[in-house]
Amino acid sequence: MDNVDSRETPLPAPVVMLEAVRKYDNSGYPPEAVVMSLAKELTMPNSDQVQIGNTVYLGHRGKGDNEDLMVGRAFNIDTGEMFVRNGLKYVEYMYRKGIRRYVTQYDGDLFDAAFRVFMRKATPAGLDIQLHKRDNDKTIVTIDMTKYNGDFK
Repeated sequence: MDNVDSRETPLPAPVVMLEAVRKYDNSGYPPEAVVMSLAKELTMPNSDQVQIGNTVYLGHRGKGDNEDLMVGRAFNIDTGEMFVRNGLKYVEYMYRKGIRRYVTQYDGDLFDAAFRVFMRKATPAGLDIQLHKRDNDKTIVTIDMTKYNGDFK
């Protein structure tokens, strides 16, 4: 399935997650096995799942001194433009929940262009976003929301 503009065709979360796994997962495991592990992960006590457009965000909130930290990932089959918009809404969602730091990781350069656009829109709103390229072809993204002013233009 190609990317699907959520303004035209909103899809349910299970479809988004399954299609994103089929399209982008590089774990080497069959998509069915990945989906089964995601089903289990969704039932974990600290998991947080929200759908915005045709992007599903799955995260795990820290505990104790790290309760303001979310570590997660996005399952996206929305268009690039909508993925950026969805991401800005996700930041607002996390901020309302008391999250001030977010970390995610992805393989290769799949989301690099989207994060560059995201950074242009988010930096004036007080977000500090860092992309860390690793030797193992992974990118780690950190978002510091402690100075977020809520003003995405």
